[in-house]
Amino acid sequence: MDANTVIALCATVIAVCSLLVSYKEAHATREHNRKSVRPILEIWQLKNYYGSTTGVKLINNGLGPAVITGVIVKLDGEVLGGWSTDTFEEIAKGLPDVPKVSTLRNGTVYPPGAGEFLLHFEDFDEAAHSWFWSLISKRITFEIHYESIYGGEGYKVVR
Repeated sequence: MDANTVIALCATVIAVCSLLVSYKEAHATREHNRKSVRPILEIWQLKNYYGSTTGVKLINNGLGPAVITGVIVKLDGEVLGGWSTDTFEEIAKGLPDVPKVSTLRNGTVYPPGAGEFLLHFEDFDEAAHSWFWSLISKRITFEIHYESIYGGEGYKVVR
């Protein structure tokens, strides 16, 4: 092999290595960008929150917006459907008092830091509303599916 062939082979190897490093760096940057806007939804059961508000609150504690892709509500283990007015009315039929409600639809976007009560009483009274605390802490289950603005992650929170 003459010197020109060796130089050409070395240049080719260096170019291929440079291409691989660039690909790996682009992939790492893309992953970093996805993780930097990851939403983290949490469902909290709050009792006497800021005074006397008691209920189930959905909060986005992540760095990016959460896009709701599905909601499943169960009462005593039985699936009722999504968190819609129809589902709430079915639950409210047997309740002695009607709590305030906020429903969820697919496609709803929760910005970072946002929080909203899904079901609550603003003037919770332990004696009059003990059934409500039992409902939200033992009987009702929310399963919320969501993703980031990039989509496709399939995150889920259950409470």
